[in-house]
Amino acid sequence: MSQSHAVAQNEKVFPILSQRLTSGNPNDYLVTVHKLKTWLSSDKAYYPAARGKIIELLEVRNARTIGWLMPVAPQAACALRELVETVVPHLHLFEEGSLRPKVSRVIAMTENLLRKMFSDRVIRTTFQGIPAREPPVDINEQ
Repeated sequence: MSQSHAVAQNEKVFPILSQRLTSGNPNDYLVTVHKLKTWLSSDKAYYPAARGKIIELLEVRNARTIGWLMPVAPQAACALRELVETVVPHLHLFEEGSLRPKVSRVIAMTENLLRKMFSDRVIRTTFQGIPAREPPVDINEQ
């Protein structure tokens, strides 16, 4: 597949990913975050036309989205943290001056969101401010 064809295909996929992240279906959210994480693990994902779209996809989760994710909040929070952590090693690829502050803001917003969601737990900080935590423990197993 040529690079231009891949870019054209991705342009069609970005709106679908955004819709799935806000669909109200927790399973769609978790599956989409996993797919994004896999895609964003490669430097090839960060071509110039995609960088702004990547930030938009990271920004999609907001208070309204988190509300319907509450039934799977621990899994969603871990998935979100892992997704943003996947982007951190590629920050140097956000060469455009206007995108660097945006991606930094997304990282800070993610940390703040996770700290609010888990205010009763100790969250250690890793990866330039991205909170990391142990996988959730099923309350029924205790």
